[in-house]
Amino acid sequence: CEASTAVELDGAAAALAASYLGLEGVDVIVGDALDHASLAPGSYDVVALDVYGDDDRVPAPFRTAAFAESVADALAPGGVFVANYHVGGAEDAIADEAARNYASAFPGLLGVDVRYQGNRILVGGAAPGDMAERAAAAAERLGWRFDPRSRLGRVKRM
Repeated sequence: CEASTAVELDGAAAALAASYLGLEGVDVIVGDALDHASLAPGSYDVVALDVYGDDDRVPAPFRTAAFAESVADALAPGGVFVANYHVGGAEDAIADEAARNYASAFPGLLGVDVRYQGNRILVGGAAPGDMAERAAAAAERLGWRFDPRSRLGRVKRM
């Protein structure tokens, strides 16, 4: 297993996740993910954003160009940023705002709406031409039972 780091604001949630989600090998740091550069300095192959406030929306500070730049600075060469946004109704504007802001750090920003889930996944740092092959290689390495290339047809440039 490769080294993984997670930053979680809520200490109780971090403890619960560590107890019940099989996070062996994951360094869980309790703190504000906006301070990721000081809490978890280093270079990462993947940075994933799955952060929601009390209103079930990604908080505004995580939707800024400055945040995207800080993530881009934390990525290793060839690294990927993945952000999960709720969509549908008013949430569309929030995901669209984030995409516009993230594009400054990730000019080839991609997005895909997840059918039946009400989510949009934004991906920065991945070249569209190699995404399908990278996804297939990852799926094989991880032992997935499906070929993710079939789901990449909905990916679009943001």
